[in-house]
Amino acid sequence: MRESPVDLHVEATAEERQALAARFGLLALDRLDADVRFRRLDDNRVRCRGRLRAELAQACVVTLEPVRQVVDESFEVVFSRLPEAEGEKVEIREHDAAEYESLISGDMEIGECVAQQLAVSLDPYPRQPGAAWQSAEEPAEASESPFAPLAKARAGR
Repeated sequence: MRESPVDLHVEATAEERQALAARFGLLALDRLDADVRFRRLDDNRVRCRGRLRAELAQACVVTLEPVRQVVDESFEVVFSRLPEAEGEKVEIREHDAAEYESLISGDMEIGECVAQQLAVSLDPYPRQPGAAWQSAEEPAEASESPFAPLAKARAGR
């Protein structure tokens, strides 16, 4: 039943990149493209292996200045069509649900798949080199207990 693999190149338009930048809280998304290969595994499953490339800017968590990032990562997703059983409930085991991306009406949402892969590739705490938190207050002495201010306040009663 296995057919020859199908190769596809997808590239986000300027409008799509702008929408994705807003969706993921990016300062800029200058490039997003992917090369994917589809291979039918059986009547209900299709494997999609790919490599995505992106160039983007995120806000530094310390300074809010742009932090440039280049993403170049491979991914694999298995799309699965649930068996259609009229009037019957289809049971999906928890480990199956995590393993497959479901097909809705037989359509594979490749653009959304690439967007989700980009989202998990983003640095959750982008930081400019050398950026450090600076406190407005002097730090407490190392030997002082964190409860010392409470003890002082209580003693003042």
